[in-house]
Amino acid sequence: MRIVTESRSNRVGMEEGELCVWWWREGESMDFHPVSTSDEARQLLQKLADADLADSSVAGNAGGLEVYDGGEWTEWADEDGDSIDDLMREADEV
Repeated sequence: MRIVTESRSNRVGMEEGELCVWWWREGESMDFHPVSTSDEARQLLQKLADADLADSSVAGNAGGLEVYDGGEWTEWADEDGDSIDDLMREADEV
């Protein structure tokens, strides 16, 4: 999976329904990565987390998935109200 980073001002296409993973590392700016599906987002977030765990210089991080809805970026949730964190926890339990 190729990781593409967008700047905040240049984030994805800004079309209704666009999905964007955000990722922050302590001491660094936030990165944005366009994705097509929640499954792709889950895989990317896991890849980013694994990379940070392997890097002893990373003291903290956070990430999530946003959707462009109604002219603004909001945290994504599926039709059942589950967040990307919920989906990642479910995948870990399998």
